[in-house]
Amino acid sequence: KLELFKSDGDLVDILNYIRTEFSKMKRGDFLSFYKVLRDSHAQKVGGIVTGTFVKLISEIDAWSMAKPDDELRTLALASVTSLAGAILKSGAIPEPMREVMEKNLAHPDQRVRGNTILALDELSPESYSFKEMFSLPFNRAAADALIAEGRRDYTEEIHRFLKDFIKSDDPFFVASGLYVLSYLYGFHRLRD
Repeated sequence: KLELFKSDGDLVDILNYIRTEFSKMKRGDFLSFYKVLRDSHAQKVGGIVTGTFVKLISEIDAWSMAKPDDELRTLALASVTSLAGAILKSGAIPEPMREVMEKNLAHPDQRVRGNTILALDELSPESYSFKEMFSLPFNRAAADALIAEGRRDYTEEIHRFLKDFIKSDDPFFVASGLYVLSYLYGFHRLRD
């Protein structure tokens, strides 16, 4: 059963299966694999798993860019990107993954952009600053930038942007502001 993998070898097999089949998968199939990997609580791994994951994200990025308006391709890229922090060890981000992820900080889809911000922050928090993204016109990516920077330190600048989000006439910004505020409160409460 997919949910019962126990070793790096099993994880590599799952990632390789996704690599060979993702272009043929339906939305439900892809989301099933994503959910299992997200919920697996796999130990952060290295070696062959890292290499396989780097190939997967690079291949899905190229597949997505071939038809950037295809919803399934964009969902696949956003989902795989969000797994990076869960599967890979913190520290140096391997090439060509760094190149793919840095490029996707400007992706037109805010799920891809937001997941990229959070993944880069989890993998290499001291390497990136996302402050310039606080004022993006996209609530999701701006909110994820606030989370990434806010995990480091809850500054006056973050507080000011969150107040602006919550006072916004746009209900999506209000919802994002409340989510970020709640997330950062819980994060720092556990840390302090």
